[in-house]
Amino acid sequence: EASDYVYDYPNITVFEGEFFEFYVTAFDGDDCVELTLSTTGLPATPAFTAQVGGASVPVGATEAVFGAQEQLVDYDHTWPYTPADDAGLRVTFPEGAKVRRNFCWPPSAEALDSPDLDFRPRQSLVCFYAQDAYLYTNDPFYCVDIEIIPTPTLIPQT
Repeated sequence: EASDYVYDYPNITVFEGEFFEFYVTAFDGDDCVELTLSTTGLPATPAFTAQVGGASVPVGATEAVFGAQEQLVDYDHTWPYTPADDAGLRVTFPEGAKVRRNFCWPPSAEALDSPDLDFRPRQSLVCFYAQDAYLYTNDPFYCVDIEIIPTPTLIPQT
């Protein structure tokens, strides 16, 4: 069944030879939630040999990484602190759960030194979803448009 939700994908743009890095966060208001954050697939490029200026240059593979999940919990403490806090009498507990994971897609080692050797696709779409062990909580998937643009040429000042 098609989703009723429509939105413009957020865009993250970097120059050739730069890292893509951002956090994806999910929230579920249910106190008994077992929330996890996943991806529909991660971008990657294979290793190969590029022809640059008549020379063969080996270029390493790249692979995006979706880091370990972090549990984010906010406790609303009533200040100043008193011994009653130890008994849980003046502390409110979080409602629901919030988790986040770090997305990182580094360039190849060769592209770090020479941005023109960054052969990752110029545009990719990466999508994420949250699941709380019994129900998908993100409809539609949350997607991010990632784009690589040429490194600007520095023009010498005269």
